[in-house]
Amino acid sequence: MDDDTMRAVLFDRYGGPEVLYVSRVPRPEPAPGEVLVRVRAFSVNGGETAARSGRLRLLTGRKFPKRIGLDFTGEVAALGAGVTGIMIGDRVWGVMGRTGFGSAAEYVTVRAERLGQVPDGLDLVEAAALPVATTAITALRDKARLRPGERLLVRGAAGGVGNAAVQLGRAYGAEVTALARAANLDFVRTLGAHHAVDHRAIDHRTVTPSELGLFDVVLDTAGTDLRAFRRLLRPGGRMVTIAFDLTRLAASLGYIAASAVHGRGRVRFFSGNPTRALFDDLAREVSEGRLRPAVDTCFPLEETAAAHRALEAGGVRGKYVVRVD
Repeated sequence: MDDDTMRAVLFDRYGGPEVLYVSRVPRPEPAPGEVLVRVRAFSVNGGETAARSGRLRLLTGRKFPKRIGLDFTGEVAALGAGVTGIMIGDRVWGVMGRTGFGSAAEYVTVRAERLGQVPDGLDLVEAAALPVATTAITALRDKARLRPGERLLVRGAAGGVGNAAVQLGRAYGAEVTALARAANLDFVRTLGAHHAVDHRAIDHRTVTPSELGLFDVVLDTAGTDLRAFRRLLRPGGRMVTIAFDLTRLAASLGYIAASAVHGRGRVRFFSGNPTRALFDDLAREVSEGRLRPAVDTCFPLEETAAAHRALEAGGVRGKYVVRVD
């Protein structure tokens, strides 16, 4: 590394994908407890498109330029003082954590506990579709405690978390119903869904058990119409959501909180923030054949804006991945 700068994706104002551009910025150095990773690829996530558009400006503020990128794969380039269990040259995947964005770059520094080893034989670009799958593991295994023989409904089943949830739900022994666009129904069936339903064929605001049936677990990736989908729970059923309605933020969060004490079935909300142990679980799911990456399209770094535009257009099958090298 004979240059102290690197390429990174930035934006100087809130707006559409066109505000994104690639520029050179100082290359970071790992602080004690941190690891410097040479990034090979990252995926595009709904949280960062919301941040880029300004819908999260109360959290992200008005200081520019800003960075994007939540997850990544790559190789360890340098170690900060005190880091153990990781070696230079290791193939890793990781997340930025709740500290912010920044993985859309040639290098990134991250706390060592936010990294895991990528299984041997898995291409690093394809692997970039999988860090988000830690959210599906947490949702189904830890939050919902999905059991063999139970009925699972996955909203947004063709997306990043949804496609992983379909695969894992099938692997965990559940009967999986997948809601997706009509064009993606065959795709979710190849992932293991027992039943695939066109989400546009039902009214999400008034959906009833007579249309879809009753479920032991509902995994929601949309954050909207939670009240209606909660009515699809069997007695003792569990609903987990990883999103909230950005157009009705206060009402959405208030409903999630109120569900703990009112009505049937609490709605559990959480935001993925995986550590090394969860990445080890992810690697095990991949190595043992229960989970595989689903990459819709791979873009070069210079076309990150196109990847954002594609995600916002809807209809993704798996993940949009950006190749850095």
